[in-house]
Amino acid sequence: MKQILCVIDLSESSEKVLEVAAGMANACHAHLMVLFPYRLINYGYDQDMATLKTKLETDARQKFLSIKKNLSIMDIVSSEFQPEIGFLSDRINAHVKSAKADMIIIGQRQSITANEIKGFNLQNLISHSKLPFMIVPEETGTESIII
Repeated sequence: MKQILCVIDLSESSEKVLEVAAGMANACHAHLMVLFPYRLINYGYDQDMATLKTKLETDARQKFLSIKKNLSIMDIVSSEFQPEIGFLSDRINAHVKSAKADMIIIGQRQSITANEIKGFNLQNLISHSKLPFMIVPEETGTESIII
């Protein structure tokens, strides 16, 4: 396994998802690509879209670094953080199609959100992909599901 794609939303549950993904990457000697898909929507922001994009990505990187510093395993895992504009479903699909990942790890809430977006069904992607998927639950004491 060369690269694991870990999809996070920078919420409180992202730390658990990242910890599981980093542990898997460490065990497999794989690079960890941390994907943060986001929407570029101007809700009353008075600057241009390029400035908004820069601000959102700077804020996202700072939040990621804050999460990362709480996880000592991240110090020994090769990783990179990639914010990408777009729907969660489209971004995962793009990585799967371009063979940029050997495994996908995603949090339970995001997997549910992905299923709610019109035209995309995570289960459909899982069933048509040869990649292993791991869904990390948010509840403590619940085991991750590998599909």
